Amino acid sequence: MRIRIELILCCLLAAPTIWAQQEQQNLSEDQGNSCPVVQIPAERLPDMNTARAGHSTLFVNGELMVIGGHSNGFVSTSTAEYFSGGRWKQLQMVYQHDDGFALPLQSGKVLIGGGHEKNLGIGQSFEVEMYDPATHSFEGFGCLAKRRSLANAVEIDSGQVVIAGNWYHDDGIEMFNGKDSFSFVKEVKVPRCSPYLFRTSDHDVLVIGRVGTKGEAVDRTLVDRLRGGPFHVPLLATWHLLEDDLHTPVNCCFIGDDAKQSYRYLLPVTDGDGRIAIIEVNDTVFSLLPTATDVPTKGPWGKIHYAGMVMAHRQTQRAYLAGFDEDYFNRENDSTRLYLLCIEYAEKPCKLTLYHTDPLTEVGFGNFIINNDGNIVLTGGMLPKQNYNYTPSKAAYLLMVSGKDALASGRKISCWGWLALALVVGVAAVLVGWLRKRKGKIQSPPLAVSPPRGSRRGPDTKDEEALMQRICQLMESEQPYLNKNLKLSDFSLQLGVNKNYVSACINSQRGCSFSHFVNTCRVEHAKRLLHEEPGIPLGKLADRSGFSSETSFFRAFKTITGKTPREW
Repeated sequence: MRIRIELILCCLLAAPTIWAQQEQQNLSEDQGNSCPVVQIPAERLPDMNTARAGHSTLFVNGELMVIGGHSNGFVSTSTAEYFSGGRWKQLQMVYQHDDGFALPLQSGKVLIGGGHEKNLGIGQSFEVEMYDPATHSFEGFGCLAKRRSLANAVEIDSGQVVIAGNWYHDDGIEMFNGKDSFSFVKEVKVPRCSPYLFRTSDHDVLVIGRVGTKGEAVDRTLVDRLRGGPFHVPLLATWHLLEDDLHTPVNCCFIGDDAKQSYRYLLPVTDGDGRIAIIEVNDTVFSLLPTATDVPTKGPWGKIHYAGMVMAHRQTQRAYLAGFDEDYFNRENDSTRLYLLCIEYAEKPCKLTLYHTDPLTEVGFGNFIINNDGNIVLTGGMLPKQNYNYTPSKAAYLLMVSGKDALASGRKISCWGWLALALVVGVAAVLVGWLRKRKGKIQSPPLAVSPPRGSRRGPDTKDEEALMQRICQLMESEQPYLNKNLKLSDFSLQLGVNKNYVSACINSQRGCSFSHFVNTCRVEHAKRLLHEEPGIPLGKLADRSGFSSETSFFRAFKTITGKTPREW
């Protein structure tokens, strides 16, 4: 009889796994050869101090930063903010830069220029300043050769910076000498708004764009150059760039290798039928990127509106294109799912995966950027049905695509599915209790430290000290904290002690939670790495210290040490 009961119990316990596998199989069968759909977690970061649209977003010295833009009432702001210690810290800039450009330089500083001269997006600006992340300070030092808004910039090998693009004003290419002055270089054949600027192997720069300086249609097939004359790309007659203002560094879509003089980029394009594809630019050669499946233009909940540029993470050779629910901009509420099309560009044909979040609130049509861990951040932007530019968002979201959580099933479980799963678990729990009673005792994992008899409290102080010593020894010898997904239950199992006693012991002996204790070990490991490898990139440092993201690394390091890694 007991054997039969245990057999039934095993079947019941296995049922959720089998059912989940069947759900995934059904999903695959429904999709056929189409792009897989996968759900990912999204974390809402603390809100920015100032609601923003038309701002620039970038990572500087490992810190997430937003620069300029305009706030409520379409009023330009002369502030910037950086995310540190779990909160946004606001800074005062010298000038206003609404729809300006911000370019991280090889020197570690940031060149900021242009933008609208007045509120309401009126006019253009000559104003330029430099941001120093070491001191979190701004310095005005010169002016552009042309007043500009919605321009873009790229640094070339000599330390000079090429600038092009404008809005309702003359365009042309100009150069920053890398020190203190700007000079006009040449006219362009096609004046553009928010163009892409791509370096090539012969120290040239390509200027590519979809719309003109007044939003009008232009010759999309023509590419201007810094050196030499323009040329036509026939492929761009059929496939043209997605229309969008670029407020993140154009180098985000770079997939080449500077050291090898390999200059390759990925561009999102669309055709007259609304299809989406990716173009690879290899030096001056443009070609469609072969993909294993078509780029999905519809998700399980309707059409997808893709926006922005392709964001590449060269360490994993993955790139992402962000999107929203297409009807989001016609809704009365501010809730939407976010989508990330993952492109594994090293494979040929490239594997595609469509990631999506649950519906998120106060999502603005803002700036997406990728961090060193390969996760995506969205900051601010215009809200739907809120007069757009007049009521921007102050929300910021972190979309987790690089962790194990991103491998969860993309299909949402129905309420009946959850009810069935709960019923199975409930029946299994009843049977477990019945079997334990038949055996006459409850079998628990072996405990190195037992609670006092007749007491519901944990081990006494002497036992806790012994247990804490074992916890520290295990942390030092096995380094389980380097596991980004380390859980209390896993650690307790490795230690051979009930997890409640481990948690209570750490709280009593160290005055903190298990997660804070683990982060302390990770921070100590990061300190050792900084001593051994002073020049280690911060993203690599966070990864090798066991943190799941660069954001969580900086937050923990600053909380525990009171300093950023570089300050330390």
